[in-house]
Amino acid sequence: MKDSILLRAFPELLIAFHRRSMLLTDRAGHVDGRLAGLYEHDLRLLSRYRLLVHGRSPQIAALSAVDAFSTLGYYVAPPMAEGGQDLGQNRSRQVTIRVARFVGQGLHEDVDVINHGLDEADLELAWELASDFADLAEPTSGRRQQEAPVSVRWTADATGAELRFDYHHPRLRRGTLVRFAGDGAAAPDLRRDGERVRCTRRPG
Repeated sequence: MKDSILLRAFPELLIAFHRRSMLLTDRAGHVDGRLAGLYEHDLRLLSRYRLLVHGRSPQIAALSAVDAFSTLGYYVAPPMAEGGQDLGQNRSRQVTIRVARFVGQGLHEDVDVINHGLDEADLELAWELASDFADLAEPTSGRRQQEAPVSVRWTADATGAELRFDYHHPRLRRGTLVRFAGDGAAAPDLRRDGERVRCTRRPG
């Protein structure tokens, strides 16, 4: 009998990878905690990673792979949280959010926010994050083979902030460090609220 190889495709996922680093997101660019995640050596460092605007997912305009290790996404959002339902088509797309991601020894993400309107925009951006440190085979099979508590530590100062996840398994001590920093023009107003890191910005 001939040897056979089982190949499984995931058309619902967008994949970027470089050496031992791999990012799997859905077609909106979100890590939702199923098979999606940020992996290093097949260990999932981030099991949840979503960008939110005014507390909800922004409307996606385009998302694609640039090459094997990077993706580029464009999203649109209204300028104010309270007027999202009756601003009209033009105002609901007034703000453009460009998200560029680069995979390699972890993940680097650049978020650029541009206000295309004449009126001021007052945005609350948020990143929803979690880490479960699952092996790639575990979400693929749907069964956890090892599990341990995960502690979370948040630190912030005038230059930025750090969110750290530590996995307290007696034989598998691992951690994930997420750093937030501004573009140098102004320090971001960052604060942690449960699983979300919130940032208030007024894009020009």
